Amino acid sequence: MLHSMDLAGVTPDEVDQLLETVKRVRGGLDAIVHCAAHFKGLSPLEHIDPAEWLMHMQVNLNTPWLLSTRALSLLRESAAGKIVFLLEDMGKVAGALWGAYGVGKHALATLAFQLAAETRSSGIEVRAVNPGPVRSGIRARVYHSENPQQVAEPANAALRIMDFLDGRSRLREVIVDLSLDG
Repeated sequence: MLHSMDLAGVTPDEVDQLLETVKRVRGGLDAIVHCAAHFKGLSPLEHIDPAEWLMHMQVNLNTPWLLSTRALSLLRESAAGKIVFLLEDMGKVAGALWGAYGVGKHALATLAFQLAAETRSSGIEVRAVNPGPVRSGIRARVYHSENPQQVAEPANAALRIMDFLDGRSRLREVIVDLSLDG
């Protein structure tokens, strides 16, 4: 099922409508993987336009919170309810010039910790995953001189996440760094 949604301006009503459609068409919801991101490039905090800051927070933090919390009832009904947030190398994005993107990723990690603690007794598993260096548009905007052919395909990390979603593997901690275990 495909359902387009403008994450920059999504409303609670639009999310509720999406979830009602998922329940009607698919019969329920087993998992959400938050992999959408907004990133324009590295910039000092003082040079970020306020509208751009708000866009980062909307797409990278607010929408994942909204969709996740609104979907909890459907995920509780599933025998396999899972939420996965994609992170970055948290040490790097805490550094200079990462701006709203870095702040948003750290807030997303905190959101994952809180949501994991609040849903633990319901059986919903929440994880925040750093896939490690992967070939992506965001990475290309930061590492200009890097040869993209020497960076892993996103599919490698996606397969690891799919194994978790399908129950073929366990991700034991809330924050999971796939770059640490190859």
